[in-house]
Amino acid sequence: MQYKGGRVSWIIVLVLWMLSVNSTAVYANDDPHFNAAFDKGMSTATSLHDQAFTKMQNFKPAEVIKDYSANPKEMSYQTNPNAMISDAELKRNTDKTATVIDKSILTHSKFTIDTTSPQMTQIQNKANGVYDLMMGQFGDCIKQTSCTTTYTTKECEETPKSSLQYCSKTLAIDLIPRASYVDYPFSVSISNRWKDYAAVLFNLTTGNVDLPRPGGTVASLSGRLPTDLHGGTASMSSYDKYPYISHFELSGHILNVNLERYPKNTTIHFVVRVTTQTVELSDNWNDGCVGLSNIASCKLTNEHCVSPNATHDIQGISVSRDCWEKESTYQCGGNESVLSCQGYRDQGCAQTASLCQKKETSSGQEESTCSLYTQTFQCPVKQCTDTGVICHGTTYCLTGDCVKGESKADPDFQKAISGLSAVSEAAKSYTSHSGGQFPIFAGVVKSCNKDFLNFADCCSDNGWGFDIHLAQCDPESKELGQAKAHGLSVYVDREDNCPLGGFCSHRKKYCVFPSKLARIIQEQGRRDQLQVSLGDYNHPDCRGLSPDEFSKLDLNRIDFSDFYADITQKVHLESQENINQRLNTKMQQWVDGKTPHG
Repeated sequence: MQYKGGRVSWIIVLVLWMLSVNSTAVYANDDPHFNAAFDKGMSTATSLHDQAFTKMQNFKPAEVIKDYSANPKEMSYQTNPNAMISDAELKRNTDKTATVIDKSILTHSKFTIDTTSPQMTQIQNKANGVYDLMMGQFGDCIKQTSCTTTYTTKECEETPKSSLQYCSKTLAIDLIPRASYVDYPFSVSISNRWKDYAAVLFNLTTGNVDLPRPGGTVASLSGRLPTDLHGGTASMSSYDKYPYISHFELSGHILNVNLERYPKNTTIHFVVRVTTQTVELSDNWNDGCVGLSNIASCKLTNEHCVSPNATHDIQGISVSRDCWEKESTYQCGGNESVLSCQGYRDQGCAQTASLCQKKETSSGQEESTCSLYTQTFQCPVKQCTDTGVICHGTTYCLTGDCVKGESKADPDFQKAISGLSAVSEAAKSYTSHSGGQFPIFAGVVKSCNKDFLNFADCCSDNGWGFDIHLAQCDPESKELGQAKAHGLSVYVDREDNCPLGGFCSHRKKYCVFPSKLARIIQEQGRRDQLQVSLGDYNHPDCRGLSPDEFSKLDLNRIDFSDFYADITQKVHLESQENINQRLNTKMQQWVDGKTPHG
């Protein structure tokens, strides 16, 4: 397109001149000659602008453009597309340029396709893959899937697992006194023709008559005591009590008789009783296994003597027995009626809570035991969808969001993390108490008391901080109560006192450990696996484990569910809103801290 007139050149010159003037104005400051020239230039530019606008309004294309038409025939193609095809065919047959192009195509050399070339093989494979994909016949194709895992809460009831429980029986010797006696009959004859009084000593063992008085007194003894009384004692049982007998006394085996105004011939009958005191020994076993034996699910599997062939002094009497103490092993739980949640564990479900639903206390059993638990689990639910297909080495996405990997729940995670925690805490305990012989997971002895009227049961397993009676307990009992509430204590033994008959007080002793993990290791590891007792009431043993003992523990056999449930309950998942807020805050801090070049 061309425009008539030579206006463009002078417009360009004017603009360049104005730029020069403006550039010069930066340095001209307040020169009056320059300001006058500047004003004149602005006036001229305004005039030329008005002239250019007028020219554009009066512009006529037909006068300037060759063969200009306001309505060319090509405008008809919009409403009649076939006209464009007809015009094109006519142009191809008549136009010289079109003839040259058409001839070139017809005379072009033929290109032969090599179907065995790698390029054609790849093209063919892609084609086959697309065909298989579209027809639903995958053939050599491999599906690609995308899997997501969500979690659902499951609950089940479970009875305690089969476990070994230990108890002991101690022999107590009761001394029962027994008295036996033998009666020996006697008679003495005394006579004196001239006197009516007499004094005579009789030896009941030998029959001798000593110092008969007065003279002329004749005395005789009928009957004898054995020379060896075997520890027995002789005493007067009965005698003929005549009025002329002024003295009739037995001292040891000597009888002293005094008579006054007695008949000239007198016979007195009497009986001497020899009493022998004996002691009968009664063997009584203090059975600490009554509680376990009364539980239907507990069966005695072993009993052996731990204190054999010894002689003890019982109130001055030497007593020998083949066995003084026995230890018994019971297998508890695991019967045919046991309920188990193992199926959820096998699915990879993580246990999050454990709640005792039913407690039982058998006759003679000190502590109540839980016979039914409600276990809570978080179970993974895996959902997979087909996202793509791999055919002949090429991936075809079905959803536009192909996922290459997936995460899988580890069913052994609970056991693994608990075992690692046990080893880690054991190492810390060993470092803190490395100077001791048993530095790992050592506990302390705590005791509590229940008075005879049951007014303040400071040995209660619950109610701490709420029951007014518990508030009156001593500080040690309160500390023990808190330890029970947090699962840190293990019962050892008790001592009873029943002074009023029917109203008994008792005092219990426990081992309290620094953490629930330490308590589990001590209870299931030291006591149940290594069979190292926690002692008795008079000698409680809450010591820790030696490194050698800890190395012998099989952590795979220890049930850490109580410990792992605590961990799971402490896990706090942050909301997406909080996460976004923290990210925005961090980003703003980063922006505020940036410099123009940083």
